[in-house]
Amino acid sequence: MTGRIVAELPGVEYWYVEKGQRRIHKRVDYYLLRYVGGDAADFDPHEVSGASWFAWDEGIARISFDNERRVLERAKLLAAEAEDAADAVALATAPTLANEPPA
Repeated sequence: MTGRIVAELPGVEYWYVEKGQRRIHKRVDYYLLRYVGGDAADFDPHEVSGASWFAWDEGIARISFDNERRVLERAKLLAAEAEDAADAVALATAPTLANEPPA
């Protein structure tokens, strides 16, 4: 799947134990993307167990970890702001009829 970056989101850092032996520090960077093309079925099975589309609130409810839930809540807010900004630009640049005053 491909997308265009809309905004950088907060990252998440954590530690885990690999095969019961050594501690691993991991940092995950997140980005809010605008869908460009592709299919959710095209994912790396070594990195994730699956990929699906969800409505915002359903996706947030499905997230297992609080730190990742906060990232998704931030993404929802930024997406709404980006949508509002795009609507404002569309209204400001929309052609008007000769008899209508500009918006």
